[in-house]
Amino acid sequence: NREYHQHECCGCQKEIVMTSLPSKPFSCVNLQQLKELIHQSLSPDLLLPVFQAAWSADNPTSGFCSVASEAAWFVLGGSEKGWNAYTARDHNNVVHWWLQHTSGLVFDPTEEQYTSQNLRPPHQTSAKAKACGFMGVRKAPGNCWGFDRKPSLRAQKLLDKMEKTLKLRESHVLTRTL
Repeated sequence: NREYHQHECCGCQKEIVMTSLPSKPFSCVNLQQLKELIHQSLSPDLLLPVFQAAWSADNPTSGFCSVASEAAWFVLGGSEKGWNAYTARDHNNVVHWWLQHTSGLVFDPTEEQYTSQNLRPPHQTSAKAKACGFMGVRKAPGNCWGFDRKPSLRAQKLLDKMEKTLKLRESHVLTRTL
């Protein structure tokens, strides 16, 4: 049995075929399933020290925006596939990270840290959002992701956890063009 879905970004038909993260990024990914996979793979050890003390199970995505966005950036294919990192300050003057495609589509893997508190995420409220790059992303010509960058140590740890979660769950998250 084959499963198909209409991709939310480009509208093309996709066959669900993967049970693991790709060795190279695919052109299309089911963004909701990617977000769920990221959420299932987050753990306090991935937080920067400044966010560890404030982390709470009541708001489990709080503080993970940079590492979650960076991991998603690699899975989605990075700038070469039209995905760019953006930042803006939130209502507490804390920098929030998300991804935005050149088509205008926003992918915020941790927006629930705001919406669960009845707040709007900065990508909906800030006029000062700006494109930026991930500080830990280093040049690595010919790496396994298919473009000349490699993840920061924290993002790689999250990607490893995502891969482990997929293997345990045997879920079909990533897709490829038919």
